[in-house]
Amino acid sequence: MNYKFTLRLLGIVSLCEGALLLAPMILSAVKGEDWLAFVNVIAIAVVVGLPLALFCKPQKKTMRVTGGLVSCALCWIVMSVIGCLPFVLSNNAGFIDALFETVSGFTTTGATIFSNPENLGMGLNLWRAMTHWVGGMGILLFVIAFLPKTEGTTYQVFKAETPGPKAGKLVSKLSITARILYLIYFGMTVLCAVLLLCGGLPVYDSIVLSFATAGTGGFTPTALGISAYNSLYVEVVLTAFMFLFSINFTLYYFVLIGKVKELFRSEEVRWFFSIILLVTTGVTLSLWIDKVYPTFGECLRISVFQVVSNISTTGYVLRDTSQWPALAQTLLLAVMFCGGCAGSTAGGLKVSRVVILAKSGARELRMSLNPNRVLDIKLEGRTADKNVVHGVLRYFVVYLMFMALSVVLLTIFNPTSTSQTTFVDAISSTVSCINNVGPAAFDYASGNFTSFSPVAKVILTVDMLAGRLEILPILMLFNPRSWQR
Repeated sequence: MNYKFTLRLLGIVSLCEGALLLAPMILSAVKGEDWLAFVNVIAIAVVVGLPLALFCKPQKKTMRVTGGLVSCALCWIVMSVIGCLPFVLSNNAGFIDALFETVSGFTTTGATIFSNPENLGMGLNLWRAMTHWVGGMGILLFVIAFLPKTEGTTYQVFKAETPGPKAGKLVSKLSITARILYLIYFGMTVLCAVLLLCGGLPVYDSIVLSFATAGTGGFTPTALGISAYNSLYVEVVLTAFMFLFSINFTLYYFVLIGKVKELFRSEEVRWFFSIILLVTTGVTLSLWIDKVYPTFGECLRISVFQVVSNISTTGYVLRDTSQWPALAQTLLLAVMFCGGCAGSTAGGLKVSRVVILAKSGARELRMSLNPNRVLDIKLEGRTADKNVVHGVLRYFVVYLMFMALSVVLLTIFNPTSTSQTTFVDAISSTVSCINNVGPAAFDYASGNFTSFSPVAKVILTVDMLAGRLEILPILMLFNPRSWQR
């Protein structure tokens, strides 16, 4: 464990978060809202971060894998604690509720404890949306872009924060890779905001929705969500960008340098598109046969939006899916597990892992019939690295164990403060949070987590962090060996 590097990283993250809080502070001041809460939090971030950033200069330029995992987890925890303080100091929420909301934002989950977010004011709603945008690509990746002299240590942190079975650089220097990814991310976000603005949305709503869509998060400035705009144009734009932000950003880099064919050659993208097509067909037919909506066109429109929203783990809700037929609900649940592509802002298992798991299962079946055969798993036209395949299998086992433990804990510590929990309550909230989908699950499809007990909110907060960081960094916090020098 490289303690000085970890402390310096924590300091830089605190300072970066303080700088990000300036935007909602200014908006709150202009709109006559409680801007002093932001001032106090910025002061706390500077007081905590400045000494660590200035005086904790690491002498060693290397870090073990476990050190990178622990550093990543600690940064996300500190970032969430500081980020929740504006809600607390403005008297809009208690600490646990505020922490739940902020972790939900940074992890791009979109689960909320606010029944009427419009009552928070424009400043706090902008901050909620900004947490989605920062958490989508990762604040540590942003920090890495400005730490070019610590390549040996930052690479381990980069691997810990990057979603998917395998992390890689676009170019030789990690800091340049981070800048390229953020430029692509920023450009796509601006394009999304401009298109929403062209559809007649106010500037504020366009910015907030573009931040939430870019991070595949799902926070909206009103309780009515996307249905408040009642616009086919807005739905089409959001559907398109939810899809685009769920694709590996490495492919966009290839497109920019002229290798457009790489996008169409990607097996993961083809699987991703095929899954969306098949599930949308199934959901549409289910809604049409059960006459949930009057016309086939409306069934198709709502199905496309909701399927893309769920598989991208954005969690936008156009209609109350808890009233849908069982088949439609099952298909939506399945794509929540699947998630988007590796290297995107989407949550879930990731399509590449699902493909590897499916091919591993098929290989085992064929080998059981003919044990002497040697069968390799191919991905992207090449034989998949055995370490990657084994890593996916190990991750899936840990993922299921972590989810099962969360469900058990929720059934012990009653999730809702108003009634006795059921298995469906426990598993739907766990699936929603650990896959970073948010409210788009069963009974909570059009609601929020306000009624959950404090203990349940803490459990689900850990689930959201574990889901975004893909479990291992959180587990390493409790491993004594991780803290050894």
